[in-house]
Amino acid sequence: AVGEGAMNLSGLNGKNPIIIVSAGSGTACILAKDGNFIHCSGTGVGGGTILGLSKLLLGTTDPIEIARLAKEGNESSVDLILEDVVSGPIGKLPSDTTAVNFGKLSKLDSEISKQDIAAGIVNLVGQTAARIATSVATTFNAKEIVVVGRSPSFIGLKNSLEQAASIMGFSPHFPKNGEYASAL
Repeated sequence: AVGEGAMNLSGLNGKNPIIIVSAGSGTACILAKDGNFIHCSGTGVGGGTILGLSKLLLGTTDPIEIARLAKEGNESSVDLILEDVVSGPIGKLPSDTTAVNFGKLSKLDSEISKQDIAAGIVNLVGQTAARIATSVATTFNAKEIVVVGRSPSFIGLKNSLEQAASIMGFSPHFPKNGEYASAL
């Protein structure tokens, strides 16, 4: 259902392999080719992870509040980036690429803002979804990734996913009304 709905919403023809990412409470990857759909990978990291970690670390499960906090925050205040760890880029990875999610926290004695923590949570989930999707796409020789589900409504997550996927040469599609793919 997710595969058929995503293909319909994306407008792609599906003759070549396409990876469909269902980004909901977790993240599932579906291989679409020639009208056939196979669940091929996924992770338990998704929107539910954002809500759970936000409850523990921010004291809220309100998606609107979490998104607002994340938009106001900066994940590099909590994440170690390559520039922090090895003084610059590595191969195709730019110097501002996350090296260790939340790794900076162990080195800081100062108070961390809720905004920066929220940005770090959303970044962690977006990057994880992107890494799963791009690895699966590479494995199945897919050139296109289509992301559906409710989690991309977190703008920070969508941006994080796009940035992480672009490092691997992918530009994911986020079709309009993607949260309704399975119902469609």
